Amino acid sequence: MTIPFPILLDYRPSIRRFTPSRKFLAFTTAAASKKLDPCQLAAVFDQLLPVAPETLTRGSGEWRGIALNTGHKFMEQLEGLHWRGAVFHSTEDVEPVVVEKGDGEKAGTDFGGACLRRMEYKTLISTAMIFDDLPAITYFRAVNDRMIAGVMESKDFGKEGAFYFYLVR
Repeated sequence: MTIPFPILLDYRPSIRRFTPSRKFLAFTTAAASKKLDPCQLAAVFDQLLPVAPETLTRGSGEWRGIALNTGHKFMEQLEGLHWRGAVFHSTEDVEPVVVEKGDGEKAGTDFGGACLRRMEYKTLISTAMIFDDLPAITYFRAVNDRMIAGVMESKDFGKEGAFYFYLVR
């Protein structure tokens, strides 16, 4: 007697469910409630797709910035300034750190200006923001059409390592 084998549905997890973009989005929801592991963030960031400079400058060029809590001291500095995000007027004219004044108005900071360039970071060419007056470079990767992941590296950070954040429209 043959026992009929039931027809099995495809139980493999959806490939879309585990994309780097979805993994990064999971970090954004967890960021407010717990400290994230920078090594895990780096592993997911490195898998994200490149972003063109035009993506950042499109429209008003205004992006809201949100730090990912890895315990990095730069996050505390940005929180103290009431960091709002960045404004990408063009590839040559960037306000890299925009803060919110007490009256809700946006204002520039002492961080100076920046420009955007296509640069290689960990074997992938994507957009990077180079600060005019600071020893820092921020590398960007695409999460989706409304979110960009960022990692800032600076000689000033020393053993703190890279600072992770994301921008949203």
